[in-house]
This record gives sequence, C-alpha cells and structure tokens, in this order.
Amino acid sequence: MGRAPTSGYCHTCRRRRVKCDRGVPSCQRCLKSGHPCRGYAMPLRIVNASLTHGSQSSSPTTRQSLPNLSSRPWANETPSPRLAYASELSLVAFKDQISLNYFLCHYTWAHWWKSVVISGLQSNTTSASYIACDSLLVGYLGIGHSDSKLLHRSMQLYGDSMRLVSLGLDLHTSTSPADLILPVMVLGMYPYVVEKSIKLEHDVGLGLVTRHCGPGYNQDDRTINLFRSCRSMLVCTAFAKRRRTFLEEDAWKIGPFHGLQKTSMDRLYDITSTLPGLAEEILVSRRHSHPAFAAGVVAKADILRQRLQGWRYDWEQKNPGAATVSATSATLEVGSSTTEESLLIGNLLARQIRFKRLDQALEIFSYNAALVYLFRLQELLAPVGQSPDITLTQEDMHHIKSQLLARETSPLLLPDELRLPCQPALEAVQQCAYIAAELTLNQPINFIALAPVGILYCALKSMGPFGEQLSAVIAATFSATSNLKQLEVFGIWDTLESPTRGWGLSTILPSEVF
Repeated sequence: MGRAPTSGYCHTCRRRRVKCDRGVPSCQRCLKSGHPCRGYAMPLRIVNASLTHGSQSSSPTTRQSLPNLSSRPWANETPSPRLAYASELSLVAFKDQISLNYFLCHYTWAHWWKSVVISGLQSNTTSASYIACDSLLVGYLGIGHSDSKLLHRSMQLYGDSMRLVSLGLDLHTSTSPADLILPVMVLGMYPYVVEKSIKLEHDVGLGLVTRHCGPGYNQDDRTINLFRSCRSMLVCTAFAKRRRTFLEEDAWKIGPFHGLQKTSMDRLYDITSTLPGLAEEILVSRRHSHPAFAAGVVAKADILRQRLQGWRYDWEQKNPGAATVSATSATLEVGSSTTEESLLIGNLLARQIRFKRLDQALEIFSYNAALVYLFRLQELLAPVGQSPDITLTQEDMHHIKSQLLARETSPLLLPDELRLPCQPALEAVQQCAYIAAELTLNQPINFIALAPVGILYCALKSMGPFGEQLSAVIAATFSATSNLKQLEVFGIWDTLESPTRGWGLSTILPSEVF
C-alpha cells in the first residue's frame, strides 16, 4: 500500500536514503559499498477489486490467467479497465501471483527458469505439474519470510506431486510419459531453490522418463519446446557431474527435430552435449594413464573443436551485425593501481556487448563457455608437467587491449582471431550485463541452463587475481554472490591431478557431493 516510488532508485539505496546510479541489474553504489542491491522490482500493492468491462463483471471464483511475462513480470501492461470493488478475490490466482512475483523478484535464477514454472502454473490445478510449481513457489516464499506453516505446506505439496508422478509411471494408467517431464523438471528444481542444495536428485528420473518417451515423440511446438528444456537441464546436470549423457547419441540429435527447422541453439547443443562425456573420458585417462586410450580422446577433442568453429562461422553468416558495443559506467574497485592488469580490467568493464535479440546473446555466451571448457579439456590431455604456460604476460595483455580497441563495430571474435584460451571468457564478461537485463524483461520459451555461467566463472577464477576480479563481476552481475557453490560445481580447472601451470589451479568440490 502507499504511494509508488518515482525516483527509479533501487530498493537498497531508497532504504539507505542515498543517491542511486540506477545500474542494471545491480547498481554500482551498492556493489562498491558492499550492500546487497535489492533491484527495482515493484512490491505487490494489494487492492480489493475486480475488473469489469462495461456491464459485465468477471466471476470472483474464476481462476485468472497468469500475465504475459514478455516484459517485467510485475508490470501491468494491460490498459486498466474500470475498477469495481468486490467482496472476494480469486484465491487461486491471487496466491499464484503473490508467490510467482516474489520468486521472480528475489530468486537468483528465477528468470532463467521461469518458462518452466509458468508452464506448470498454467496447467490444471490438480495436475502434478501445477502442484509441483505450487510447492516450489510456496516453499521459496516460506524461506524468504521464515514462515514454518508455508514450508510445511510446501513439503505437503511436494509429496502430493511426487505421488501423482509415481501414479503416472504406472503402466495401467492413461497418463502419457511426456506429461511427466514437466513436473519432474520442477521437482528437480525444488532442492536447488528451497533447500539451497547442490545435490541433483531428480536428473536420473528425468532421464528415464525422457528415454521412455523416445527420440521420436516430439511432433509439435509444445513437445519440442518441452524437449529443449529437458535437454538443457540434463546436459547442465551432466556438466556438473562430469558424466556422459544419453543425449549425445545421434538418435537424440535427429529424432526430436524430424520435420522441424533447428535453431542455432539446437545445433550448439548437438555439439556441447558431447562435452561432459569427453570430460569423463579424459579424467579417467589421466587417472589410469592409458596412452592408446588418451590418443583416441585427443582425436575426439580435435573433432569437437572443429565442429564448434564451424558452428561459429555459420552463426556469423546467419546473424550479420547482431552484436554492437556500448560504453558503460561500470567499474571495479582496483584501488589506485595502474598496473597493466587493472587497466585491462577497466577497459573490459567499460564495454558492454549488446545484441539485437536475447537468444543471440545466449547462443554466443554458451558458445564461449563451451570453447573455454574444451580448451581446458585439451590442456588436461597434455602430459603432467608439459602443459603450456598460458599465464597472461604483458605482451598478452597488450594484445587483448589493442584487439578491444580495434573491434568497436564488430566486437565478437571469430575462431581464427583467438590467440589465448582466456579470450572467449573475457568476451563473455562483456555480455553478462546485457543478458542479465534482458532476462528480466523477456520470457524465454525454454529452460536456460546455468552451466555456461558456472563454467565461465570457474575458468576466470582459476586465472589468479586478474581473473578472480572478473569472476566476481560475473557473480555480482547475475546476483549470484550468495550462491557461489551452485557455480563452482561446473569447474574442471582444479582437478587433483591437474598441471601446476596454466589457468591457475586449486581444489575441486568432491564428486561425492552428488
């Protein structure tokens, strides 16, 4: 209740009564002062009213449809019809709106995953999909308000959804296996969101249900988009566990898209779905030292690199002039240092790479992460002690800086322009602000995986003080500073048997955590 704020300041600066620079997604004043930036989302303002058009008033007991989230989810884009006060509201729609808005405004990865949650809420209220989403949102609302009743209700709903999924798996029921994919995806998100766990508990079940459907099941827009979200989640999990996924099989790259036009992201996933299995093979070969086995893995890595390069050139042809550079006021606290490293960091953060569309940005961001990951795998294939020293030299930093200045109109590097393994990660840093801002303004069709963010974060963090500062920028830009463990699970820069030179190495999270 009360007057809506008009200053445009973030909630933290308004509460502290200081001037805000209105930076997106987090203002620089908060970042520099160490305060958590609460963003710009408008709080829920309750009005006991129903909407009427002319003489017709909507039934108060009818479940209202969820808003179109193609722009800010908390903004009302529909021209306001005449208000008529009502004695009661649609409790289902009201509850959904409260919990969904709270989730979108406060959870770190809400805008990456909102397509799945919104799809579930648009299902029948007695379905496993709806109940699983209700459980997720009520649980997160309960966590945020330390409300034990909401948490208890959330766990009850979680159990109800699990029972419905179990019943759906019964061969004697009429439930289609494909109808179980969405609720199992949401159930897999529950421990991540509500319990802040990095244990991936439902990926096995999701994989089994998907395989039971078969690669030829997807035959319309709804099912193919469901498969895309499912594949994104399963490949993301495979990266975290460094284990092979059945989705690297050719049947799963062809069958689901029969008669359909693949997107650039579809073709990229055809390549990147093979990377977790390659990582598993390389780590096994390093532990057991099989020279002949290692030679085969080297050949696979070379083929994957060629395929990634081919994808990038093809993308450039289909998206000419898609990226531009804009100046930004973003800075990083580097003290009074005028070293080559601090100057390079300043140059990187002074540039923001923007795209014509969000999907283009996500494609290049994911490509850069895949390339960095493959570079690391190829480095691990080198005999211990013979890994090339790729620590940034003065000459390297000068090369990066001059390349930045020379590419003001065409900021994206092509494969033949890469000289250093870290360059894709540095390019990705400049894309983060645009992606973070656009995700809050748009509703992606599919689930967006966190693996690229985690891979780039870990790669930069392994580069010493220079990279650590940039990895902190990625975490802050995506408001993930309090969820770093969820990013660190994607690292392969700190395996116990890694070379002592290169990206800079430390300790890995044990795989037993899964």
